[in-house]
Amino acid sequence: MNVATVNTPFPEKMFISKDRDGIPESVAKSFIDKGYQRLVGSLLWACRNVFAECTLGVSFLCRRMAHPDLDAWNGAIHMLQWLHQERERGIMFRSTGNYEPVAYSDASNVIDPADRLVQAGFNIQMAGGPIVYQSSKLKHMAPTGATSHVEYMGISMCAQSVIWLRQLLEELHLYDMIDEPTTIFGDNDAANNLVKEDMVSAGNKYFFLSYHWVKGLYEQGDIDVKPKRTNLNIADLFTKPVGSTVVRNLVGKLLGYRDFRDEPEEPPKAPKKK
Repeated sequence: MNVATVNTPFPEKMFISKDRDGIPESVAKSFIDKGYQRLVGSLLWACRNVFAECTLGVSFLCRRMAHPDLDAWNGAIHMLQWLHQERERGIMFRSTGNYEPVAYSDASNVIDPADRLVQAGFNIQMAGGPIVYQSSKLKHMAPTGATSHVEYMGISMCAQSVIWLRQLLEELHLYDMIDEPTTIFGDNDAANNLVKEDMVSAGNKYFFLSYHWVKGLYEQGDIDVKPKRTNLNIADLFTKPVGSTVVRNLVGKLLGYRDFRDEPEEPPKAPKKK
């Protein structure tokens, strides 16, 4: 491909909405005729099988499957170039990786004006690599700026796949992998604390009851929620189009080329001034 090198799976800060206002039918048809739908279908297959870091971008591109525009086309071509550059790379699993599953959860506060929903995502790591990952819109709206609300809903979405995996491992008689609660890392303290504490406040009294099922999972020992700094939260790759620095820091850990357990949990403290 005679295209400049790209440093991210998807163009940084590009946001694609479901809103089709202002896109003439003739424009949409021209990109469909170019093969937009076939291209996105191929990208979808690639991200589901190998290129986990492309999951968010594909989710964005699918919003325009029936009505693409220039931004969507350029985003798809950008991702195609990324796949070409990374074509000899896969996912690495190893015996020295984590034996018990570990999950990362995150949610965005960028609202799609078409439906007022935001993107959330998660990944579950075993043997050092991703075995489950997802990037999709949450099912319900949250008030503007209610970051802890969307993060709490994101943890609930992540926990569904965690429970599915724990039940699968139990069915396979791999009990030692689920002897302890499965850790879900999140970078919002208010959302993390709400999983563990029955606190009612003006900011959470209106949450739909169905999302509180994670409290039961915590109480019965299926999950534990722990804090993770944003720059170490692998699920950040599934909520927004990040820049090259974040890609370099997180993609290797997501795909098993770097051990995500090697990073310190807390930054070193500055020495006290005398």
